[in-house]
Amino acid sequence: MLGAIIGDIVGSRFEFNNHRSKEFELFTDECFVTDDSIMTLAVAKALMETEYFVEPDIRLSEHEHKYLGLLNDNTIRFMRGIGRRYPCCGYGGMFRRWVLGDDPKPYGSYGNGAAMRISPVGYVARTHDQVQLLSGVITSVTHDHMEGLKGAEAVAMAVYMARRGYLKSEIYNKINEEYYPIDFTIDAIRNEYSFDETCQKTVPQAIRCFIESEGFEDAIRIAVSLGGDSDTIAAITGSIAEAYYGIPEDMKDRALSYLDEELLAIYNEWEAFIGEEEYVFKLLTKYIPYIMDGDDIKHEFIREMYFFAGMNPEYEMFSYRDVLAQNGFDPDKLNIDDVKLTDLDKKGTLALLQYIVRSEHFVEGSFSEYIKTGIVTELLMHLHGLDSAGKERKLAEVMLFDDLSENYFHYHFIVSDKKIINHSNEWFRTLSINESKKFLADWKNLQTEYWNPRELPPENYRRLTKWLLYARYEGDRGSIYMGYKENRDRWSKLTDLVGLQENIELKKKRKPGDLILCSVVFEDGEKRYHYLTEDESISKWDEVIVPVGSENRGELATVEEVGYCSPDDLPYPLEKLKYIIRECFEKKSTPAGQSSITLYGSSGENGSTVVWARIEDGCLEIEQQDLGPYIPSGEHEIFYSFDSETTKAFSELITGRTDDLDFFLKRFAKKFKGPYWDDELRYFCKHNGLKYTMFGC
Repeated sequence: MLGAIIGDIVGSRFEFNNHRSKEFELFTDECFVTDDSIMTLAVAKALMETEYFVEPDIRLSEHEHKYLGLLNDNTIRFMRGIGRRYPCCGYGGMFRRWVLGDDPKPYGSYGNGAAMRISPVGYVARTHDQVQLLSGVITSVTHDHMEGLKGAEAVAMAVYMARRGYLKSEIYNKINEEYYPIDFTIDAIRNEYSFDETCQKTVPQAIRCFIESEGFEDAIRIAVSLGGDSDTIAAITGSIAEAYYGIPEDMKDRALSYLDEELLAIYNEWEAFIGEEEYVFKLLTKYIPYIMDGDDIKHEFIREMYFFAGMNPEYEMFSYRDVLAQNGFDPDKLNIDDVKLTDLDKKGTLALLQYIVRSEHFVEGSFSEYIKTGIVTELLMHLHGLDSAGKERKLAEVMLFDDLSENYFHYHFIVSDKKIINHSNEWFRTLSINESKKFLADWKNLQTEYWNPRELPPENYRRLTKWLLYARYEGDRGSIYMGYKENRDRWSKLTDLVGLQENIELKKKRKPGDLILCSVVFEDGEKRYHYLTEDESISKWDEVIVPVGSENRGELATVEEVGYCSPDDLPYPLEKLKYIIRECFEKKSTPAGQSSITLYGSSGENGSTVVWARIEDGCLEIEQQDLGPYIPSGEHEIFYSFDSETTKAFSELITGRTDDLDFFLKRFAKKFKGPYWDDELRYFCKHNGLKYTMFGC
């Protein structure tokens, strides 16, 4: 946001006295704050006040009516309230009437005021969709013309992408393909460009100024040199340039001196609200994920290395040979493999990077070879580590949505100094000390700081499933990452983090080399998990003992599906799957078409007792057999029989369904087991009106 304010202040004295050159003094006594800065701060205030009262879902969508309605009202409230306290700061005629009048309605404008004030949205939005949504709500309170809405959205999108670490080429492509053609140069249009207050004649030009820039200050100078509506063009350019390059400290201090007490208070509140750390080397380290993903970034990276060197003379990058010598390296005999990165400070690391970049000048292709060896990535990671020193962030919250369709399941972990709470799908569980350590270690290993801000969908997939990860550290608003399950590497690491198993499509017929897989459900019935087995006798609805957690503790589960899968078709590594420990219930052989399960069994010196339940011709039957020396005939049997209609009613009571009696039998066995099964059965039947026939022999 400060970038917009600086552009506004620097450009203020040239709005009606254009200066078509990059040579001028940035700050003078003739500079002042205009409506561009004041309305930008008003929008920031509206966003903050809205989130103070309504915390939106982190996946913010158009269905968040309460939040979006309040944001609309707050935008009107603060733009008018703050605007009335600064009535002479350069408002256009229609906007002035909107600020000072009694009936604040949108007035069909497509003026550039929509674009100059919108930059705070680029910091609040967590996704491209949220940029579009928030920009539309804020802009439409005044500028409800299609061109006004488009102009504001284009600027907010560019700010968002610059802040999230997208490359300049990606920002260019996004704007050029979806908003405005910007395939021109500022030099080509400068002489004929004239004052124009419309979005369509201001926004693309301002964004192009950023595209051509070599640093924050250079961006402001290019914007002013274009002429036209200088303060607004520079404000738009500055807002994007700040998010991309950062702002030199001396320019920050000078610009803030132009704000009065009220405006400075809003700015300070905004800085605390956003809570983002500033990283000096972001311009370079943002390339880490692109290099790791194998993108061809050579020319863009080398160009921005030179930009960075020019913006930061204190690192003496153009004297890299001298810096290397000071670090004990002979530039003419340097073997990079012998360099111990941990011994390099910031200047030494940058000097070594510059050495690698300069090698391309002498031997074409050498930079690409250095990338292949991994040394460029290692140096950039080391630089990021130096940049992060003293800025240790504590993880506060993690959320993973495993499918962005309607039938998603989400995992939510709340992290504090003393414990981690798993608050997933409305249930709570505090992680043990060992589980907490593993969670934090797995999170660290994810290295989200090196994730590409965009993940491309894999090729040759008919259907793609997207996931969403939200991570928040103490003091910030959190970030969202999205990707595709079909890109297995990242998704596999996420499933490790939350303990998720992905669904596997099981085949009914086994082919040579196929694995036997069982889909099981635990007593809570929330999720299905897959386990391997070599026992071909295990079938649907069998009760089994399976290993759970890092300690592999045995827990009871019900088999809901048995099938086959090739190791090559697994959505994650084979070693992640565990084997069923053993089957739990004893089976009794029954005639074809019947299902049977053991409810209870005991033995002792006085005899033994076995109880079976079975489904025969759609009817539930239970048989108890007592054997022993003290039973007169040596054998005694008791039978319970339920007709088919009562069996269906029984099934609906304990399973919620009547179409799968095998499933009912398994649930029945879990509910009525142990030595008092018959007492519990009679009590249940009495209170639910279930009739049965009982006899013994």
